[in-house]
Amino acid sequence: MPELTPLSFEDVHVGMALPVLDKGKMTSLHIMRWSAATENWHRIHYDQTFARDVDGLPDVLVNGSWKQQVVCQFIKDWVRPMDGCGRSVFASERWT
Repeated sequence: MPELTPLSFEDVHVGMALPVLDKGKMTSLHIMRWSAATENWHRIHYDQTFARDVDGLPDVLVNGSWKQQVVCQFIKDWVRPMDGCGRSVFASERWT
C-alpha cells in the first residue's frame, strides 16, 4: 500500500474513495495454505470438484477469515496516522 496522507476523523465521510490494497492474484495454493493455517479443512476451500459438484458453487471459496484479515490490514494501514482502528466486528451476508 502506498504511503498515505494522515487523516483526521473529520476527513472521513460516507462515499469517499478509498485507496487500493492490491494483494495480487489469489490462487488455490493461497486458499489451501490459509485453510491449513486456520485448521479449516472444509473441502469447499480446496477441492474444486467437491465445491462445484457437491455444494453447487462456481469454484472453491476464499475463507471468510482471510477476507476479514485483509479488511483489518487495509483499515490499519489506512488509519495508522490516527493510531489504529480499535476493535473489529464482522457480520456475513449473502452476496449476489
